Amino acid sequence: RLADHGEAVAGALLSSSTSSSANGSSSSSSEAHINGNGSSNGNGTAAAVAAAAASIPITVLPPDLLPEPEAPWTAGIRINGDDSNVLGEGVIAVAADGAKLRHPVRPPVVHRHGCGPLQPGEPGVPVSIFRHPLLQHFMLTVFCKLPVVSLRCLGDLKYGFMVRLILSAFQFRINQRYVRADPPFIGIDLDISDSVREGCSVSTLTITAQPVHWKETIKVAVEEMRRLQRFGLTASELERYNMAMMRDSAQLAEQANSISSINSLDFVMESLALGNTVMRHGEAHEAMQLVAKSIRLDEVNALAASMLTFASDVGREADMLEMAAAPGQEEQWAGPGPTRATSVVACIPAYVSAGGDAVSVGGGMAADHARGLTGASGHIDADAINLEELEAQGSQVDKLQDMEAPEGAISFDVSGDDILDALASPEIDPEPLPDIELPSHLMDPAEIDAAVQALHPRFIPLEGSLDDALSRADSLPPAACCPPVNEDTGITQRRLSNGIRVNYRHTDNEPKAGLLRIVAAGGRASESTDPGPGGVGAVGVGTRTLSEGGAVADFSREQVEAFCIANLVQSVMDSNDEFFVMDVHFAATNGGLRCAFELLHQVLQHPRWEQQAFERSKLAFINSGQSVGKSLERASSSKIMGAMLGPDMRLGDPAPEYLEQLTLDGVRNVLERQLHPTNLELNVAGDFDQQELEELVLKYVGTVTPKTPVPSRSDLMGAPIVFQDPPLSERHITWHLKDSDERAAAYIAGPAPCRWGPFDSRGPLAPLSGPASPPPGPPTNPAEAAAMTAARRRYPLYATITLQLLAEVINSRLFTTVRDSLGLTYDVSFEVTTYDRLRTGWFSVLVTSYPDKIHEALAASLQVLRELAVSHVTPRELMRAKRTLLTRHESDLKDNNYWLGLLTHLQAPDVPLKRVECLRDLKTMYELATIDDLYDAYSHFDFSDSAVFTCVGTSGKEAPPPPDKHKLGQMFGNLQQQQAVAAGVSSVDWAAAFSKAFGAAVQQQQRQQQEQQQQQHANGVSSPVNGVAPPPAQQQQQQPKVADPMAMFTAMLAAAQGA
Repeated sequence: RLADHGEAVAGALLSSSTSSSANGSSSSSSEAHINGNGSSNGNGTAAAVAAAAASIPITVLPPDLLPEPEAPWTAGIRINGDDSNVLGEGVIAVAADGAKLRHPVRPPVVHRHGCGPLQPGEPGVPVSIFRHPLLQHFMLTVFCKLPVVSLRCLGDLKYGFMVRLILSAFQFRINQRYVRADPPFIGIDLDISDSVREGCSVSTLTITAQPVHWKETIKVAVEEMRRLQRFGLTASELERYNMAMMRDSAQLAEQANSISSINSLDFVMESLALGNTVMRHGEAHEAMQLVAKSIRLDEVNALAASMLTFASDVGREADMLEMAAAPGQEEQWAGPGPTRATSVVACIPAYVSAGGDAVSVGGGMAADHARGLTGASGHIDADAINLEELEAQGSQVDKLQDMEAPEGAISFDVSGDDILDALASPEIDPEPLPDIELPSHLMDPAEIDAAVQALHPRFIPLEGSLDDALSRADSLPPAACCPPVNEDTGITQRRLSNGIRVNYRHTDNEPKAGLLRIVAAGGRASESTDPGPGGVGAVGVGTRTLSEGGAVADFSREQVEAFCIANLVQSVMDSNDEFFVMDVHFAATNGGLRCAFELLHQVLQHPRWEQQAFERSKLAFINSGQSVGKSLERASSSKIMGAMLGPDMRLGDPAPEYLEQLTLDGVRNVLERQLHPTNLELNVAGDFDQQELEELVLKYVGTVTPKTPVPSRSDLMGAPIVFQDPPLSERHITWHLKDSDERAAAYIAGPAPCRWGPFDSRGPLAPLSGPASPPPGPPTNPAEAAAMTAARRRYPLYATITLQLLAEVINSRLFTTVRDSLGLTYDVSFEVTTYDRLRTGWFSVLVTSYPDKIHEALAASLQVLRELAVSHVTPRELMRAKRTLLTRHESDLKDNNYWLGLLTHLQAPDVPLKRVECLRDLKTMYELATIDDLYDAYSHFDFSDSAVFTCVGTSGKEAPPPPDKHKLGQMFGNLQQQQAVAAGVSSVDWAAAFSKAFGAAVQQQQRQQQEQQQQQHANGVSSPVNGVAPPPAQQQQQQPKVADPMAMFTAMLAAAQGA
């Protein structure tokens, strides 16, 4: 009879019964697991029945299988005060006397669900407010807990499908509000998802804003929630999101065999915990197709009306329930009926400026990380909670309340009633949203055909100047213009008649999907060093302006986003020190590749530069720059970069006064010059049809025409990066950030060799005269060693490979020495920043610790860098570094984004040494690297005090005392002597020194043994007692001792350390 109530319970009952019968009257292991103990009860089958029955919701148990009446958890069960309605399996609340009830297996769970009828005397939603001086933003989350809807039938799948439609529509509408001029909010997110850990479904509305705009942000969030709750989705929204979800489902079904085992395991475990039916991806897609056809607009809107009430109508819970219960309203609402908030949590700053803007006493959140915050995205593991740590944190928070407010700041006082009043404001009365027309194309087919007829795009030879290649293209056979795929790497290269270079490779990493990347040389390094309309910050602000605007040709941003969503196209624009980059992820089915190229063509040919988007972008950069001083790590990094590079702000955060001088026309001119077709490179990696790709490349990329004259290479390269040479006192910076949290971070930095070309060269590189020959293998005799080593070091990849291996070895030594051996830090890292185009580079070490240990950690880190000259790299260290990098390389080859990085710059004129042959020989170069190669690179670093820059930043109420130089000298030796050694100023014969030290250590050990033997003789151990020989044990002691191998090894180590 229990089989009717769930296969899992029936299986558990059957297992327990079988085990009990086999074991007689003793309690079996299965029974012990079900009952939660291992005691014998004399009746295993009866105990298994009782335990299995106890685990089933009481409302579904037959009367004769109910537990005994005296079982404490069966009496007076109430859920939200209702003893006749059980919401969800195993939900245990409180007894009639208010005492918590304990389940036989699971701990007690008390859920206050935000649905169902209101109980008499049920309190309103509670508001919890957390204030902290280090917070910079107003963050509010409205929660609603609902029972889990397990996926058991197509109706359940339809419910989940419609929830995702609602979430997609809401987020799209919020994005549209953000792109308007001066949005009052930083982020607004809605999430409705099942939580395995919480045992319920959690709906959250999360709001993030500047403190001065907290009311306006709540108004925007509530207005959009009410708009969607009252009027629902539009017909076009339902169509495009339905289409997007089905394409996403089809793509997931295609990628089923490429999903990692750990992700599949997580999915199965979560599904089983939630009671969901687990299906193969192909089966799930077929079920989705059946469900998608049956979804109606009125059904989705009825569900939206029910699910969104928890935040759209705070304080009107009774009115909404009465409205839903009115006659004729059955079709306007869906189960579980109107929802209501179960809790509201606000995290707010303790202080604001007089104008209401955010201030901080340090360590705040960076502005570029503020957007996109989501609520209920993570959970605290109850098993991992450290009560002592929580108490310490609590006492720390108490201390914060006693801190002095920053100068000019006032207390930010917001009460729970203020928040509830803003959420329940009756003045927010939204209007229905006008429908947005979903374009089927971003380029009319007739328009692109006309462009092809007029421009005749074609492929031309890869080598030579553009004019020369064009003149030769007509007389050459097609094979000369379209070389075959490279057999060693699988890479295909093309060059278009407008100058755009193309590299692509087919991969199976993401079935029926791929990535394309358009790269323009220039980046922030090409900016002017002076402020002005197109001065410092122009490339960064201009790139964000294009991304923020999003409109192209005659299509608004809303239409472009709708087009991308419907066709599973995602694009990201960014700019770094060297390049402008645009990445586009596409689905290779149902015209997805064509849609990606339509978007790419319009962005390159017909972007719309909007003043509102420019102002938002400029404000974002200003806020980011202003937040640097509030972060210990960012401020320390900025200070050391300023000391090392001087007033040049191209590679750092531009000053707000420089950004204010930028204009829309100025940044547009700078960026359009970089987006000239002759300065572009297109790279594609993914699962696509090669013929289709080349046709689309010719049609959509080959028809891009220039808007400006051809930029010179010197203009795109920008002014050279010059390292400063300040006096010693300005090279080493120490500063303090007044804060309640005692932390410390230290940086070490200095010049580093370039990753391309000779280590000692920082000038322009000449192109290779021909294909790169494979590096020579290991020498077979000493006569060949020098010649083969020189040939390997001339290979283009030599510098890149050697610097990576050296960095891996140094990182390993820093970690084992500074953290593990000395215990001075919890994190330390070494990094070499190198570039592809720019002929410069630098190294940096970041070590974090406590203020009282940071100077010791800094000195120890510098000691590790310097002693590499005398404590040579071992073969084991080199082998471990090779294994780490090769393993990482093999793993990353399964990622299309990594392939894009390998393809990028293969045809870039400013990176002449990166060729296809480099990818072919990458693994070989790792394997052939030697310890001498690492020291060849190491010799081009200077770690002396007169060459490195350091910055120590500390935070706390008071600045720590200055470091004890005498103590540091005792701990880490004479640093000046180490500098001389690191610089090679030493004539010590290390072999002779080691031999002498080892001989002295062995002699010392022999003397100790002789003294021990003499002591034994003096004690009479070796003399007969009354003519009787000593026992065998004493005879063994009298025998001469042979040198202990471990002692000899210890002597060798001591000799090496002494040498």
